[in-house]
Amino acid sequence: MKPQKVIVEDLMQSGYSYLRTGDARLATNHPPLMGMIAALPLLREKAIVLPTDHPSWETGDRFLFSDIFLWESNDNAKELLARARVPIMLVGLLLIASLFAMARELFGIWGGWLVFALALFDPNLLAHSRFVTTDLGLTCFLFVATWQIWRYLDRGSGVGLTVSGLFAGLAMAAKYTGLLFWPGALLILLLYPTKEGWAAATKERLLGLAGIGLIALLTLWAVYG
Repeated sequence: MKPQKVIVEDLMQSGYSYLRTGDARLATNHPPLMGMIAALPLLREKAIVLPTDHPSWETGDRFLFSDIFLWESNDNAKELLARARVPIMLVGLLLIASLFAMARELFGIWGGWLVFALALFDPNLLAHSRFVTTDLGLTCFLFVATWQIWRYLDRGSGVGLTVSGLFAGLAMAAKYTGLLFWPGALLILLLYPTKEGWAAATKERLLGLAGIGLIALLTLWAVYG
């Protein structure tokens, strides 16, 4: 298992290099989204050196390039890594806020606050919300996408369908296992109870799933440019 420092370096520098150059050659183990999110605070720093003239860039050696980028080309590696963690914390806050909102819709305001408190002090969320990894982003985006499918089915919310597609696309752009959203979404759409005829409801829901898929693909396209 790779040390956490190596994982953080790898994701952050691949996201930063992609934002700077539009070249995703270093994002070979995961899609680039979480690295891009982590690298956003670094874009304002004009003094950061991106050593694209080093042989590791040409060969796509992401681990060697990470070391050259952070520890040789720049002299403030610890500061860069600390700043890259801030957007990941915000993704963690988005997940907790989404858990609160869904619980409030289902169980009322006190149910929302109970879930909020449990999530806020959950050891897994506390740990992963301060590391630049793909896991927290995948969890957050999959949860929001699935929650919004429920809102679409329960309330006929077109906004829910749109938001579900957006976050499904973000989940796929965060980690390859984001593709697991689709079989789960299909089962939810087919098995959720309906007062209408089964055939009519199924047709409408499959069209809804197609709409979610289209929005997800547009989101994925936007991430990759």
